[in-house]
Amino acid sequence: MAFKKNFILKNPDDKPEKVSRKARKERQERKERLEKILAYINDYIIHPDSTLNDIRGDIIFNIVKIYTDKINFQLNEDTITGKRFEGERYYPLGDFFDDYSKPSAIKLELPFTISLARDPVLTEIWNPRSHAETLNNLATSANPWTQQEDHWFSLYLPMGVTVVHNGNHSANCGIIKGEGELTFDFEATGKSKIYDMSHLYKDYYYDGTDFRSKTDKFFRMSGSFESGCIFEIGRVIQKNRMKISFLNALKMRNKMIEPGSH
Repeated sequence: MAFKKNFILKNPDDKPEKVSRKARKERQERKERLEKILAYINDYIIHPDSTLNDIRGDIIFNIVKIYTDKINFQLNEDTITGKRFEGERYYPLGDFFDDYSKPSAIKLELPFTISLARDPVLTEIWNPRSHAETLNNLATSANPWTQQEDHWFSLYLPMGVTVVHNGNHSANCGIIKGEGELTFDFEATGKSKIYDMSHLYKDYYYDGTDFRSKTDKFFRMSGSFESGCIFEIGRVIQKNRMKISFLNALKMRNKMIEPGSH
């Protein structure tokens, strides 16, 4: 799931590499795969029929977690095999999230917690030695997982994905062992931030292979299928934000005060 470098056509005279028939077929298959995922979400979560009237909208974040779990699998395997230690350590959600997200204006009145076991969480692990040591030493009966002062992270809305930036290997251990919580307390953890992707849906979309612009046909940014799915599921959440909200889901679980409409 390596993230390729950005490819952006700056003007009509730029010539992209010729796409083979095999590549075109793969792109079409990925597009159809994405469409089926979004159709499932629409048919069974957003607009379920009368036989599914007890479906809660917030289970959409469990679907997001399916794709963060897939990314986590690749991150762990690339760390175990030394690929991330020896090569490029790509951002877990890819360049599009890293480059185009912007800090949210949300003001939180109370701290809230993210569950490493239940919520969509990614870590920037890279060191095989640290990977093994934390699995051996943390989240055991003698040494339960606890958040440390050096842990800081970003929460991406509306998709509800948290990316850990420091304390990566210990947080990854918590994810694997299904234990631990991260507390968003901005007075105590000033580096942690909330990022809002909602402004991007007007102009950008993921086509199954690349992030594309609705207004600039020469824009193309590569992204993994998983990160693209997460982005497009976020679009569904944004469209249905009056009834589906990650912060509202946390409010119900953590009894936090909801400060905004995200």
